[in-house]
Amino acid sequence: MKEKAGLISSAKFGLIIVLFLMPFVNVSCSGMVNIPLSGMDLATGKTIEMKEPFSGKVQRQKIDPEPLAAIALGCAVLGLLVGFVKARPARLLNAAFGGGGAVLLLLLKNKIDSEVMKEGGGIIALNYEFAFWATLILFFVAAAMSMYFFSLTSEVKNE
Repeated sequence: MKEKAGLISSAKFGLIIVLFLMPFVNVSCSGMVNIPLSGMDLATGKTIEMKEPFSGKVQRQKIDPEPLAAIALGCAVLGLLVGFVKARPARLLNAAFGGGGAVLLLLLKNKIDSEVMKEGGGIIALNYEFAFWATLILFFVAAAMSMYFFSLTSEVKNE
């Protein structure tokens, strides 16, 4: 099992990267306009075109890249790459990338929630989608399993 630790770890981080392409947050304004934002949209920024209901004018609004999402995505990419390294310290690095990604996603959620509360005045509602929660759980699982595999390699050397 420990021989496949890197492959298992890489698979988890690869799935996290795929989940970043799916909708993380659905933003709605007074229940009328639904704007899905993927993890990639949050990490790289996005321009949204909204049509005003009364005038019919198209209004563009730019969403700036969110550094917390970008760094979390970076943790997933680095975790994927480091997973292919067979050295024992790679398991520790993967644990750090998994734990770091999870903490960054929790900080991102907190930041988005507080910004929407401050600027939205209760009109804007957020719904965190399956991909966000699955990514958060996979980051935690990647960290835990990497620590487990790290501990296995240290026990084998002590015997």
